[in-house]
Amino acid sequence: MIITVNTCSFAIATHNIWVLPPKYYMMRNSFIVLLFLIIYGCKKNDEIQLPYTTHTGANTFGCKINGETFVTSGDPSASWSNSGVKYSFYADSSIAIDAKQESPKKYIYFRFKFNSAPGIYHLNDDYQYIGTFTDLSDGSTAVNGGNEYNSSSKHTGTITVTNYDGHIIAGTFSFDAVNDSGQLVHITEGRFDIKR
Repeated sequence: MIITVNTCSFAIATHNIWVLPPKYYMMRNSFIVLLFLIIYGCKKNDEIQLPYTTHTGANTFGCKINGETFVTSGDPSASWSNSGVKYSFYADSSIAIDAKQESPKKYIYFRFKFNSAPGIYHLNDDYQYIGTFTDLSDGSTAVNGGNEYNSSSKHTGTITVTNYDGHIIAGTFSFDAVNDSGQLVHITEGRFDIKR
């Protein structure tokens, strides 16, 4: 019986059987545990994140609709053929903010009487203070009573304008809205930063 000790390969050969020292098994087990932690311990974060609350004119808009993230950015163009966000003024001193997400196709619109200063504005059922969510993700092409949700006297919300300088408007919002069937949506964690 010949026993060969090979210190470079950490192995002992006896009758064509390789026996590895205990130190090797500890290193191997440590490697397996480390590999397991790397593969399964790190979560892959594919979830869409809300944009930061900024006031730089980044043309960003985001919120949660019943807990689901809605995000859009950029200029939607006059035809609304692309996703994006914009704001417009009306002759009655109200401002409208329109946000469109192309895929899945959803719209958020709110309008409120604006005194050109930061502050809290309340949404209800008055056309000058209204929040609307439209869901066309089912493939429908027209707004109907089932896929349009509006704020009301019972389902209200707020818009907090944190910055306005004549070109950039930024702030946060949340509101509840109801459709013709009485189904409710909760719009939460809203934020916008829009440059004209």
